[in-house]
Amino acid sequence: MMALVGGNIVYTWWVNREKVTSSKFRLLEQRLAEVEFAVRQTPPCCHHDELDRRLTSLLGEVREMSGTLKGLNRAVDLMNEHLLNRGNP
Repeated sequence: MMALVGGNIVYTWWVNREKVTSSKFRLLEQRLAEVEFAVRQTPPCCHHDELDRRLTSLLGEVREMSGTLKGLNRAVDLMNEHLLNRGNP
């Protein structure tokens, strides 16, 4: 009788251990599939030069827009100053 109870305990422990292990492996397989998908979506090395040129061009355009916005900001500041001081020469 004790052997049957002991066997039942070992069997229950083994089955629960297998459930946890298989669950962990399913999660790992899912994460691996996500990583593989992300790696497949990255551009190949032959496109890196093109991407670098495009990013450099974009950086130049952003700097140009930044300069334009600074100029506009200064013009608005001068207009505000003029409107505020119009009554007080």
